[in-house]
Amino acid sequence: MAVVLSGLTWFMGPLKMFKLYVVLDSLFVMWLDIVTYLHHHGHEEKLPWYREWSGLCHYC
Repeated sequence: MAVVLSGLTWFMGPLKMFKLYVVLDSLFVMWLDIVTYLHHHGHEEKLPWYREWSGLCHYC
């Protein structure tokens, strides 16, 4: 896979490969996150709120 991606990058150029691979891959991951969120949280269910928790602290 790495050989194919590097060959296509050399053939088409790095900017084109960035647009085709990284941007589309990140859009797919965001779509998958949204669909998963909507499957697990209905409109009648309230989300829990944790006062001390933050996204930054999660990665520490």
